[in-house]
Amino acid sequence: MRRARCFMIAVLAAGLLSPAAIAQAEPGSAGPGAAPGTVITLISGDEVVVNEKGELVRVEGRPGMSFAQYVQNGHQYVVPADAVGAVAQNRIDKRFFDVTTLHSYGYTDDKTDRIPLLNSGFRAAGVVRKTEAAQLWAQRRANTLSAEKLWLDGKAHVSLDQSVPMVGAPAAWEAGFDGAGVTVAVLDTGYDQQHPELKDVVTAAEDFTGLGIQDNAGHGTHVASIIAGRGEKYRGVARSAKLAVGRVCEIRDCTESAIIAGMEWATREVGAKVVNMSLGAYESDGTDPLSLKVNQLTAETGALFVISAGNFGGWQKVSSPAAADAALAVANLTKSGEVHESSSRGPRAGDLAMKPDIAAPGEEIVAARAAGTLPDAPSTTCTRGCPARPWPPRTWRVRRRSCCNATRPSPRPN
Repeated sequence: MRRARCFMIAVLAAGLLSPAAIAQAEPGSAGPGAAPGTVITLISGDEVVVNEKGELVRVEGRPGMSFAQYVQNGHQYVVPADAVGAVAQNRIDKRFFDVTTLHSYGYTDDKTDRIPLLNSGFRAAGVVRKTEAAQLWAQRRANTLSAEKLWLDGKAHVSLDQSVPMVGAPAAWEAGFDGAGVTVAVLDTGYDQQHPELKDVVTAAEDFTGLGIQDNAGHGTHVASIIAGRGEKYRGVARSAKLAVGRVCEIRDCTESAIIAGMEWATREVGAKVVNMSLGAYESDGTDPLSLKVNQLTAETGALFVISAGNFGGWQKVSSPAAADAALAVANLTKSGEVHESSSRGPRAGDLAMKPDIAAPGEEIVAARAAGTLPDAPSTTCTRGCPARPWPPRTWRVRRRSCCNATRPSPRPN
């Protein structure tokens, strides 16, 4: 009992939890009457068992280890006593102990035997095999002072709400703002290289998934044609722009390491000043790897990242990386001008900063699809007319403000 009290005091002192959130527990065991479930091995080597919804059933930890169990922003955390200090001091990504997130990523033991890592530079840093997790965790703790921060290589997902711009593009075209001279980077599922609407539109392409640039999901082709398609009947919003397409997503899942590699390619190598990302992970306070990388590359290159706010609905649900300070986060409107029920709303989790930045229609959109994919593959594209404006060299803040100023207030902002 005295040990448990000391542990709870240490957790409170570290500032990791509030008194109301703490549920200190000793590890259990899968006895004869134990409820069935799915096992998730944590980076520390401890095991947690969840049900089919990803809800915590029990903890099967290392002998003698205590755990802090708490819920934060709807996510269940199980933090072993020997990780509390590292999490509180920001020396390790707390998502390693976020049971809700690990389950949603598919990092359960029945689906993968390893835990993918990012280093402090947000590059892929190999994996930890779950059978070796406890041993490697002990070694890392022994070298705590010299160890760099360790991040989980998480996943984002392509945004699957039907979407596209209804932004007064014809008037912009008549004024001469049609995207001529602008390269927009599209980081998605690749593109259909044979599609006639994208002929001579894509000037650079790179695959970061190992699957090839050819789009076998349909989402990337759909988004690309919305931005700069050259169809006879339907044309993209920035109909004269060129595209640089980076494949960072497989079919639906997108690893953070692939996304970050694509972001660096689009801004540093291609030099795109607009980067469209119709994808997102869970809600964020803007301190996750993707959001931090958006801020870093924006400050370094001046590029504007236009990113889907997310499809989680509800308040304080703006997803990573739209939660980044520098991102232009775009919510999804219905054609009647109301925020769609599935669109993530602000403010940003944590500091309650204003997000999303703008909103645009995003339902029942007609656009190109990749050959062999389902018709009208749904998407949420975020490049909604901004690339069609002439952008001489200027700061990203001015660019983002220009996009926001080009919008009109929603009569029903809800």
